[in-house]
Amino acid sequence: MNQDTLLKATRHYGHSAQKAKTVEECAELIVDIQHGDPDHMAEETADVLIMANQMRLMLGPGLVDNWIQSKLARLEERMHG
Repeated sequence: MNQDTLLKATRHYGHSAQKAKTVEECAELIVDIQHGDPDHMAEETADVLIMANQMRLMLGPGLVDNWIQSKLARLEERMHG
C-alpha cells in the first residue's frame, strides 16, 4: 500500500475527518457483509483497509504493529492451544 498517498490524505483531510471516515467505511462494510454480495464486500474491505492503514500511520506504526503481533500470537495459541 502506498504510504506516501496515505500520509498525504491524512495531512490533507486531517485526523478528525479521517477518523470519522474510518467509522463510515467500517459501517458500510458491516452492511455489505450482512447482505453477502462478494463484489460489494470486496470494495468495502478495500476501503476499510485503506482507512485502517491511515489509522496505523496516525497512531504510530510501531504501536499498531505490536498489537497486531500480540493478537496474531493469541490467535495461534487459541487454535493450537
